[in-house]
Amino acid sequence: MTKQAVLRSFAWDVLNRGEPYQPFNWQLKHVHARQEKRVILPCGRRSGKSTAGVTATWDELLQPPKTVHGKEQNPLVYVLAPTQELAMKIWEPFWESTFIPELDELVRDRNKKRMFVDLKTGARAQAKSADNAISVQGDRVTAVLADEAQDIIEEAWNRLIPSLLDSQGRLIAFGIPKGKGRFRSYYALGQQAENRDAEEIDYYSACVPSQANPTISTAQIEAMRKELTEDEFQQQIMAAWIDIEGTVFRNVDECFDGEFRDYQPGHRYYMGLDLAKEHDFTVAYIFDVTDQMLVYRYRVNKLDYPDVEEHVARIYRDYHCRVLHMDVTGVGAGPAGHLRRMGCHVVEFKYTNESKARLLGSLNAEMQHHRVHFAAEDDQLRKELKMVEASILPGGGVRYDHPAGYYDDCVQAAALAIYLGIQRVTTNTPTKSYATFTGKNRRRRRRVLRGGKMVRA
Repeated sequence: MTKQAVLRSFAWDVLNRGEPYQPFNWQLKHVHARQEKRVILPCGRRSGKSTAGVTATWDELLQPPKTVHGKEQNPLVYVLAPTQELAMKIWEPFWESTFIPELDELVRDRNKKRMFVDLKTGARAQAKSADNAISVQGDRVTAVLADEAQDIIEEAWNRLIPSLLDSQGRLIAFGIPKGKGRFRSYYALGQQAENRDAEEIDYYSACVPSQANPTISTAQIEAMRKELTEDEFQQQIMAAWIDIEGTVFRNVDECFDGEFRDYQPGHRYYMGLDLAKEHDFTVAYIFDVTDQMLVYRYRVNKLDYPDVEEHVARIYRDYHCRVLHMDVTGVGAGPAGHLRRMGCHVVEFKYTNESKARLLGSLNAEMQHHRVHFAAEDDQLRKELKMVEASILPGGGVRYDHPAGYYDDCVQAAALAIYLGIQRVTTNTPTKSYATFTGKNRRRRRRVLRGGKMVRA
């Protein structure tokens, strides 16, 4: 298909004249040139899927009416994501583009609160959140632009797909190659379709690595590699399907080349604290940021919280710690307040599946790159690290846990100390700028990505 044939919609024409949206090669090949009913695209970070999604939304919205079962049907396009917040990644720039003068002339009605745009042609675009599965079903959906599709729950898929079948509609799904749900199943069907006759193909799939975005340099890719585990790098940057179930920390022994030692003037220290809940242990670690090493461990059980607080506060003062990073899920809120009154600078951490995955993923990355060191004599931490396991949740998320009868208090306390210590000394690397498109207040503008933040230009 020629580029002229791909640039078939009026909206694309308008957007492209103003320069902001210049399709990358992968966007042309894997999105705008596709005609299949199901287009499944696992993408790396910052590959450019959001801008492709906005243009594809316009493209579907301006398709001519279809005749289905003898009835004329105007386009109804859903912009879908696992949550409303995630749906805004495509919906917000699409919404702003409707204020570009040439496109604004096509709009009959729009409602920011109800998140829909109606065109004078009778077509409608609407943002949808899959966490309310009932809301995604409809009897005439002609196209769905799904973002973060790996985390869309099965119930939402079950209600959405029949609507597409009834209208002979299309699904264009972006996500990361994670989980074993519908997103991965459709990806596999797209791979099988490559061996069929062209007229029989309904599924198309391709992996899009981050470097498919030509504005991302090799140096930036390597910087991303350093902040991720190898599995995470392959998954989130190279867009490769990785089975991460099972043992999490794989090169444990190499990191136990340090030692416990006393406070050293001029060094910076952070404390991580995991409080005992019922039968487990209270554990505190001191992390020497200067030498990237855990230099002290406090581990105790069956001790009342007031006594624990006194011990923790004393250790905090002995090492002149800058911050105490502690779990406040459940019982931790009260002791956190007491420790503040004892002079500790407390930063709270609340456990969820997502936050725990982020915490342990950060620790794993530091260990895989051998940027942290543990005391050779700390056999308890060594044992616990080897017992941590990962499992994939139905929506594609990851759960980290330990086998029944074992503890993970040392792992949690160590991760809390290291995570905050690393975060406080790491600076964001500036990135190259690249343009995307938007429109607001009936004027054409550019939004530019610099250093991970959107700024106006």
